[in-house]
Amino acid sequence: LRPVILVQNRQTDPENRLKAQIEGFLAQHHIMMETVELASPNCPVMPPVADNPSLVIVVGGDGTFLRAVRCFAQSNV
Repeated sequence: LRPVILVQNRQTDPENRLKAQIEGFLAQHHIMMETVELASPNCPVMPPVADNPSLVIVVGGDGTFLRAVRCFAQSNV
């Protein structure tokens, strides 16, 4: 299974509660997760595991979701 990417806006989840819940669930199912923070309108430098994720989970609002779609538009997600 390819890794799951969690796209996070820290303003929406400043104490990482949602991140911890998602991370715990995925760990129980032996699924690797990598976190990418989107704090600006531009796509950040992505870690190599983000090249071909099996799933992208977005924690944030509409803007975070739309930025994540732009960042992963070329991926086969």
